[in-house]
Amino acid sequence: MPPRRNGRAAPGGPRAGPGGRGPPAAATGFGAATVSALPPALISGWLRLPAVAEGLLGPAAGAAGPAGGNAGGAAASLVRELEALHHCFAGLSPSALEDINPSVGVTRASAVAELCSHGGSTTALMRLLAATLRVAAGEDNAAAAAAGGNANLLQARGAVCELTVIRTHTLHALSRQIAAAAARLAGPGGGSRGEGAGGAAPAREALVEGARLVNITSALLISLTGVTFRSPDQPNNPSRDEQEAQACLEQCRSDLAAALQSSRVLDHAGRLLVLLLQAGVEAAAAGPGWSEAERRAVSLLRQSYMKVPSTLTIFSTVRVGVGANATPVASEVVADVTLAAVSSPGVRHAVTACALDILCAEDGGPAYGLTRPLLPAEAAAAMAAAATRGGGEGSIRTWRGLMGIERAASLLSAVYVLTGQQLEPPLGRRAAFAVLQRIGRVGVDQAQRLLSFPPAAPSAQDQLQKRVALLSIMALNARFRLLPSPPLPAGWEAQAAEWWRQVLAGGRYGLGTETRTAAMTVWMEATSRLEEAVRQTCADAHGYLRLPAEPPRDVAAALAGGLLPATEALLRRVGEDPAGPEAVHLFPSVISAIAAMCGTDGRLPFHVPASLLACGEPLQAASLVLTVGKALRRWDRSRLERARNAEGRVLSWLLERCEEFLHAATWGTFTKSLTPGALLGPQARVLRLVSLAAAEWLPALARLGEAALELAAARSRRGVDMECGLSMCFLACARAVGLWAPFCSDPCLSEAQAPGAEAEAGCSAAGPSAAAGSGEQEWRRFLISEVRPEGLLLGTLEAIGRDLGAGEQGRWNNTVTACSYGLLAMWDAIPCTSAAELRARRSHTLDVLETYCATGGIIGPQMAALARQVAATKASAAVAQRARTAELWPAELDAVVEQAAQQARAAVEPLAAVLLPPERAWREALPRRCSLGPACVNLAGDGEAGLALRPCTGCRAVLFCSRECQRAAMQAGHKEACTGAKGRARE
Repeated sequence: MPPRRNGRAAPGGPRAGPGGRGPPAAATGFGAATVSALPPALISGWLRLPAVAEGLLGPAAGAAGPAGGNAGGAAASLVRELEALHHCFAGLSPSALEDINPSVGVTRASAVAELCSHGGSTTALMRLLAATLRVAAGEDNAAAAAAGGNANLLQARGAVCELTVIRTHTLHALSRQIAAAAARLAGPGGGSRGEGAGGAAPAREALVEGARLVNITSALLISLTGVTFRSPDQPNNPSRDEQEAQACLEQCRSDLAAALQSSRVLDHAGRLLVLLLQAGVEAAAAGPGWSEAERRAVSLLRQSYMKVPSTLTIFSTVRVGVGANATPVASEVVADVTLAAVSSPGVRHAVTACALDILCAEDGGPAYGLTRPLLPAEAAAAMAAAATRGGGEGSIRTWRGLMGIERAASLLSAVYVLTGQQLEPPLGRRAAFAVLQRIGRVGVDQAQRLLSFPPAAPSAQDQLQKRVALLSIMALNARFRLLPSPPLPAGWEAQAAEWWRQVLAGGRYGLGTETRTAAMTVWMEATSRLEEAVRQTCADAHGYLRLPAEPPRDVAAALAGGLLPATEALLRRVGEDPAGPEAVHLFPSVISAIAAMCGTDGRLPFHVPASLLACGEPLQAASLVLTVGKALRRWDRSRLERARNAEGRVLSWLLERCEEFLHAATWGTFTKSLTPGALLGPQARVLRLVSLAAAEWLPALARLGEAALELAAARSRRGVDMECGLSMCFLACARAVGLWAPFCSDPCLSEAQAPGAEAEAGCSAAGPSAAAGSGEQEWRRFLISEVRPEGLLLGTLEAIGRDLGAGEQGRWNNTVTACSYGLLAMWDAIPCTSAAELRARRSHTLDVLETYCATGGIIGPQMAALARQVAATKASAAVAQRARTAELWPAELDAVVEQAAQQARAAVEPLAAVLLPPERAWREALPRRCSLGPACVNLAGDGEAGLALRPCTGCRAVLFCSRECQRAAMQAGHKEACTGAKGRARE
């Protein structure tokens, strides 16, 4: 901080103090009181600031100062002007006014406040301050500094920063003037109630003076904030001068925050504004006797004051940089002091009243008891129109231009003021939430009208669009903090549901560059809250899923807000075009939100999707599951070959979610909660959807994993690159398929199916194809015929064992365990045409497992023990083979493997006993489906249940969702059936 000069002027400079007559008020644009109270040199120097800034920073100024032969002299002359202005201000500082009459000090402080509200000079001062703080010192700039350019700016730094500090001292005097003006209006005969209320009409002079003080306060605080909170460039290795400049600027911010809080100038100005409005200043200004300048001052009262809280909050809390490297512009202490001043009672009253003016004009809703003078004519007309229509919201108009920017800034101020720093807002939680809900509704509506998706290129409306996006997101964030902690108490369901509706609507449009981080934060807060609520209400002491008969309030609110349909619509758009705008602009928010719910193991808690699917509308829940299946089936080999970064990210996310759901349903707390008495109501609905998900997803996962495995091997000369995206794809698919492979095992083989039997006819009848009737048998047939898990599981283990060095397999422990147990559980499940084929298949399976274990794989103690037993048994079998009995399968191997297979089957037996057969799951989930069946991959529309099904144009007997599906069905064999049906119809 540069040392303060004393109040004397510099030699040859202007004399400090008010002596002498100043220039005429008309020549300066300031009031007569200001011109008479300030030295002429100070006024003229202040008005010269734009020219000084242009000379030092404008196009004519190069790196070494203004162009021309006398560059250094011209720059030095401009700096001398700046220093002379600094001396004039120093003469007006409180330390120089100690011996002067206090009334003179108050008059001068008010005059300085009006002087500092001059827009052009304030902008020039801001440019100078920013430039002086960006000047870099060092060897690279030595030549430029010697030439005079940077040196002059460095000399100007002290003077510029001193000006910003001096201006804060006017706030106390200005606050006293405002308090006095408010007391005159509120006192007896002040007319604060207006003529209509029976009070005396206030004097015109009192109204004019009050309006002038409010406008001066607003302009002064805006200019102070713009100068002191402007963020300079922050190099990685700041020089000593730059560190000095940063310290100086931080001191300026601290001085402003302290002056703002101690003077209570914003609080007093808010009270004065409300008194002016109650006194009918707007109606009075429309009458005779008021000048055009006075009418304009009154017309700007509301919007000029409403700019201040949002500007102070945004500037004091803004961060520079991206992500974890972002640093706050102001210190935490400065930000806290500023926010406390913004949340004071007078500010809250004035901002809430002005915000309700805008809301009533927008939606025609209630004014919550505001007196008539506080409502402008526009708001009163909208409320009257809504009452004439019998209630409901008014016709909301699209914001345009400067007026829209001002409305967005005003409502943003209300958002900050109503919440402030306190958990319980002073208005009360419900009252503040109601106002913020209206603000959020207006913000989201304007976002849908003004913002495009994907975000458009910058335009003339760019500033308005940024304000609207920020308004909608910050309103959501403020209401999130006002919602009671989970579980949601009674009476808050409607508010929470409306909040979810706005989260889902606003999250789609508030994704510009400046608001993307804020939007992600809102999504993460929403999902984290939902996960916490489900954990408290849908899990018992052991963590098992226990769904109550009635949906928990938090879950019901999310469902009423449209969470399931919105999720399905997003998945359909992303599945249809993985490189489209939704995947590029919207999916990162969803991914971040889901990541916020994942536990330490990185898996999504099964309780959350299970609760949403069980408690949601049945058709919506089933439709979402079927949409995921279609999105998986759209990925074939050709699409995998063409996939790029965006598509790969979408596919990886989708595979992870499917794997987590199927894993939790098979091995998680859901399986352990399947007690006979629990399969009622919501628990039964979860079971139906788990059955549907397995039948819909597993075949697609198996085909996708096989295609990814082939492509990964083809792209690598030595084998499979286990770090590439394709390998991650087939590993995830193999884990999901391996976890469900035990469902296709058959522990009840007959003697004819035994591997040592010579009768090949018996072997041809082996396997689950011979069984029929039970749901378990239907699942075995379905998995073996549709999923065909053995090929993917063996291929995955072979790739891991072949393409990784010894000891590296531990990284893929989960994959190997799932594949190993899946293969062992299928030991007796897959039909073979002969005993020799069955022996070859089993021998190959054991070879793969043994090879993997021999190279250092870590798959748990049970599999390691099995590997040792298999190796010992095979060694003893080798002796028998030398004795020409190689065609006999060693019975010891059957006993060893059967024990491991039983363990794998036992883990899934509780779920296998209650799973719905695939056909029944499809039939109960969505009775009307496209007749193309699982081959249908049409993702048009926003939901599977809402697809329009049209009868076949030929036979009219079956339904299709698109012409493409009908064409595919004709090629698949429906043509003959269709022709036959038409022939029978003619007969």
